[in-house]
Amino acid sequence: MGSQLDFIKVDPEIGTFIRYGNDVIMNPRGLTYDGEFFYVNDFSPLKIFRFRLNGTSIEILDYFNIPEKEKGGTSGLTYNGEHLCLVSRDSTKLYKLTRDGTKVGEINFQDGADVGTIVWTGDG
Repeated sequence: MGSQLDFIKVDPEIGTFIRYGNDVIMNPRGLTYDGEFFYVNDFSPLKIFRFRLNGTSIEILDYFNIPEKEKGGTSGLTYNGEHLCLVSRDSTKLYKLTRDGTKVGEINFQDGADVGTIVWTGDG
């Protein structure tokens, strides 16, 4: 596959980067790190992949379907120190998932909320 699919690790201090080959993840719509593994929400197969960096490529360790995948792909993924958090297809809720993909709860947003990209800042 082409290098446009590679995972790129950037050193913002000096501007250097390292490419890690990727032949699996095609359409990332959210990326997060739990301190040990990376998780990416792949819009095309409607899955979240868990991976780590290995030599010059990424190593896929596991994957699982996103909740309510029959409704289509989602955007936005973060890790809050305990759960993966994924925005629903219609942006009305945030799914709380274990790191193996089990849905353990959800947060419902008020009507009219337009939630997309999310990030966890470490604040409650």
